[in-house]
Amino acid sequence: YWHQADVSKPNPALQHEELSNGEVVVEQYLGAHWRLSADAFRYGLRRLIDQTQDSDGLLVYQNRSSVNGTGIELEAEGRCDRGWLVRVGQTLQRGHNPVTGESLTNSPKALFQASVTAPLARNGLSASLNLQAMSQRLALNGAVAPAYTVANVTVTAPHFSRRVEMSAAIWNLFDNRYGDPGSEEHRQTLIPQDGRVVGVQVRVRF
Repeated sequence: YWHQADVSKPNPALQHEELSNGEVVVEQYLGAHWRLSADAFRYGLRRLIDQTQDSDGLLVYQNRSSVNGTGIELEAEGRCDRGWLVRVGQTLQRGHNPVTGESLTNSPKALFQASVTAPLARNGLSASLNLQAMSQRLALNGAVAPAYTVANVTVTAPHFSRRVEMSAAIWNLFDNRYGDPGSEEHRQTLIPQDGRVVGVQVRVRF
């Protein structure tokens, strides 16, 4: 058993964070079925609030140094007359400390997403496959959280019956093992994430 006061303390001098950002978005349609987009962005965060360990060993929230980041996001979306939907997106970014030039912890340089949705029946039954990938990330102690890819599958029946809507999903289909970098209050350098998870959702309208 432990009490919050035994591990942390307040900081009356704590100030709010200040965020500024800007972006430019360009979209282009190719015929009636395809849409392409590009998004360039830049952000700046001042007086970043972070939890650190003070000289007395207690955790305290403090305003740390500033953070700057730049990146670009590309996306393509396609639809066909038969109801198929395809989306592909790639994000490249870099967040860093403008004073030291150091990269941020738990900040991936590359993100990728792709999804395909296919109709299975005229009553709205559909299935979708989603892929999510993330590049390696830096942890607090200099360790590295490895890159990973996760696949999710969802089957949706919006008209299972007159009053019932159902969906079933498998997250992390291939049971990949990966972890996210921990914070100052965590004992683990990397916190393991869920493996394969199966879920069913039922909605009943009255």
